[in-house]
Amino acid sequence: MSNPKKPDSNSPEKIILPISGMHCASCAANIEKALSKVSGVVKANVNFASEKANVEYNPSIVQKEKFVKTIEDKGYKVILREDTNDKSGKLILKVNGMSSQHCAGIVENAVKKLSGIKSIGVSYANEKAVIDYDTSQITIEKIKKAISEAGYTPEAYPQNQNLDREKDARKKEIQSLRIKLIVSIIFSIPLLYLVMSPMLGFDLPELIHKNLALIQFLLTTPIMVMGKDFFIRGFLAVVKARSANMDTV
Repeated sequence: MSNPKKPDSNSPEKIILPISGMHCASCAANIEKALSKVSGVVKANVNFASEKANVEYNPSIVQKEKFVKTIEDKGYKVILREDTNDKSGKLILKVNGMSSQHCAGIVENAVKKLSGIKSIGVSYANEKAVIDYDTSQITIEKIKKAISEAGYTPEAYPQNQNLDREKDARKKEIQSLRIKLIVSIIFSIPLLYLVMSPMLGFDLPELIHKNLALIQFLLTTPIMVMGKDFFIRGFLAVVKARSANMDTV
């Protein structure tokens, strides 16, 4: 059996980057435009719905860290890069159809040929495959597809405890936005009362009336701080991308 050819250092590689902070299709378009301009990028596609950037690039010209910097310079955040330097994923699969060591060897060889696979352990006795892989180079779907094409059926192994870092990061982002919203509402209600009182004919206490500007400033500041990320992204979109997005408005 001939040995598989080693990948050419000039051949394009692919990377998938989960992004947080995108609020509209314009955000995705701005990021995609910026990535496409990076030297060494063959093709870049940013999907707003999935909040992911798919980049095909020449590794001999540009490094993956450049993409992270490009995205963050636009005011967005890349998950699994700054939050953690660990790009490893662990997948545990039940491979139906493995009935012998020969079958296990076929599955192991099929997966090993994939780019981004760090290690694989296959046991035909309990039809189990444990795979360590680079999340920036390959997806779970591609691993499953390789096993299926080898003639076996992969499925989630019972009691699989695999951690989904991206899901955790999205959850933290939602929690952060919820806290910011609550804080903003708390300070906005008294601010709204102070602003609308003269129009509604309500009399403010003399002490508040004398220090109205200061009180409004103190109430407004926390609200502005909670929304600073929107201001930053909106500003960067206009200044660097020469475009507007949802944050710019």
